[in-house]
Amino acid sequence: MTGVTTSNDIYPKTGTCLDLSSSSVDACAYPSLCKEDSDNWGHCPYCKTYKTDTNSGHGKLSLGNYVSGSGTADPWDPMIYTGGSATNCATGRSSEAVWYCWYDAFPTSATVAITSLDFQWLESAACEYTVYIYTPLACDFAK
Repeated sequence: MTGVTTSNDIYPKTGTCLDLSSSSVDACAYPSLCKEDSDNWGHCPYCKTYKTDTNSGHGKLSLGNYVSGSGTADPWDPMIYTGGSATNCATGRSSEAVWYCWYDAFPTSATVAITSLDFQWLESAACEYTVYIYTPLACDFAK
């Protein structure tokens, strides 16, 4: 087989990897990466955060648009989102998001799918939110 190389033959191949934290990539161009939990809190990595409000008729409230940060916990460099909705807030909403290893948070859990996600949202001060994102994708198994 002439012209065949094996230097990039790592399987299974699942697609192209993009560094969404890079300033050269528009993460908002990938809306399928947005995930919403059962309480209607949503996170679109390196793009935006939001809360779908089904009770008061406000619809989707912006919790901010991405401005900086990688989302790492160690060293602490959260994704920062600012400029969110000011509805019922003195100023616009803002949020931070940090990736954590699934198995550090749930050490007794069985092996889960690589795509597993769990969100823990906190309101640290009025209209200021932090989301902790637990996923196996954030685990460093080389440690």
